[in-house]
Amino acid sequence: MRATPAPLLTTSTVQSVTSTPLLTTSTVESVTSPLLTTSTVQSVTSPLLTTSTVQSVTSTPLLTTSTVESVTSPLLTTSTVQSVTSTPLLTTSTVESVTSPLLTTSTVQSVTSPLLTTSTVQSVTSTPLLTTSTVESVTSPLLTTSTVQSVTSTPLLTTSTVESVTSPLLTTSTVQSVTSTPLLTTSTVESVTSSPLLTTSTVQSVTSTPLLTTSTVQSVTSPPLLTMMCLAYYVSGSECDVTTLAFYVSGSE
Repeated sequence: MRATPAPLLTTSTVQSVTSTPLLTTSTVESVTSPLLTTSTVQSVTSPLLTTSTVQSVTSTPLLTTSTVESVTSPLLTTSTVQSVTSTPLLTTSTVESVTSPLLTTSTVQSVTSPLLTTSTVQSVTSTPLLTTSTVESVTSPLLTTSTVQSVTSTPLLTTSTVESVTSPLLTTSTVQSVTSTPLLTTSTVESVTSSPLLTTSTVQSVTSTPLLTTSTVQSVTSPPLLTMMCLAYYVSGSECDVTTLAFYVSGSE
């Protein structure tokens, strides 16, 4: 053990390494400082390359970071948890988990912020036939977006996707579903609703049978095209005042 005190950087480190016939290693490190406080604990144990790691880093008062990582592998199985928190303008929290007996991966990510609140959950699972499932969710005070995606691959490649996006100024809801059977049957439903300046609703359905039968239904409702342009400028923050917006809504030049 070695400790070296200093006014701006105090470091305390403890390391322990034990080597067995299968190479077992254990390490503990700790670093502290008034301006940058860092605490790290690492532990590695390997009968068959099994690794477990825990890391924690804390920096105050403007940047707080905490990270925990854990890796365990009998047959390349990995589990990771990461958490990062930065205040007061950017708060980020991330959790990742990866587990693989046969390359199975599961991931959860979460990011939050007062100015841009983002929450994302992703889950990917790979089985002997490669099945993938993904869920994503993003929310924001000015642009609220919620997305759910699910993809499943079976021996005949079946895919299902659901997407949903909502916003106070531009509300969009989309549902897409694609299913591939031995004769390639595809069904798609899309719905987009933007209020109060742009309303669009679309439903599409396509089914492919042995003789390729296709059925499509589309419905679109929208005010003048210039309304869309002004809405885009308004959402992006470009110059498009209320008077100009009113002219566009009324259909004036």
